[in-house]
Amino acid sequence: MSFRSAGQILGAQSGHLLARSPFKEACWSSTIQRLEPRDAMRRRDFLRGLAMMDRSYPTLCAISFAMVALVAFVSRVESQGAPPPSVTVASVVSRQVTDTATFIGRVVAVDKVDIVARVSGFIEERNFTEGQIVKKGDLLFRIERETYKAAVDQQAANLAKAKSTEVNASLQLKRNQELVKSQAATQATVDQLLAAEQGAQADILQAQALLEQARINLGYTEILSPIDGKIGIARFTVGNLVQPSSGPLATIVSQDPIYVTFQPSEADVIAYKRRLASQVVRTRI
Repeated sequence: MSFRSAGQILGAQSGHLLARSPFKEACWSSTIQRLEPRDAMRRRDFLRGLAMMDRSYPTLCAISFAMVALVAFVSRVESQGAPPPSVTVASVVSRQVTDTATFIGRVVAVDKVDIVARVSGFIEERNFTEGQIVKKGDLLFRIERETYKAAVDQQAANLAKAKSTEVNASLQLKRNQELVKSQAATQATVDQLLAAEQGAQADILQAQALLEQARINLGYTEILSPIDGKIGIARFTVGNLVQPSSGPLATIVSQDPIYVTFQPSEADVIAYKRRLASQVVRTRI
């Protein structure tokens, strides 16, 4: 069977005629002629494959040409528009480097003060915002003052009464000291009046001490900040009854300076001590 008759047979079967070229016809004719007449099935499959390759050949050529053109276009664009890559330049310097180590630390306040009530009473005012910075002497809490004001007034009255008693005892003693000279009064009476005068003087001292204590208690109704720092959560609000056994009303911690605590390893401590020892030796030399 010649190539022409084989191509016509395949074209009749598939509805298309094979495109001809001298090279293709020579190759296909040689292959078909080697097939035995009994290999009709193999001959038909071979011719069908050749026909499919012949039909897809233009498409493959077009795709290959498009890919080559695209690669050439991208290469030209990159060569024309791509800026030169940026580099970082650093000058070489010579300096002393100190050995350092990294640890996990915890910040601890130098001063920490728990604010407590020193007298009993209901809280009337709270003059701070939780978390704010307070100064030494700032008013933090105010406890009801009426009871303690009354105690101050009472002790002031007792002091005045003791002073008047002391004045009367002193006058009685002076009169009887004059009378004893003319034997109008006995020495025993003078001794009693002298003891009464000294007792009145002691009552004055006691009344003064009680008055001072009442004034101190009145001052304790105003709770002031003892240090500069940041105040924390108020554990009691306005209207609550507090007393010395109530515990801390709030806590103040100092901010500057502060401690930083950390746990170095034993090897780090030994290495640090060795460096210190070597520095001392160098200093002595």
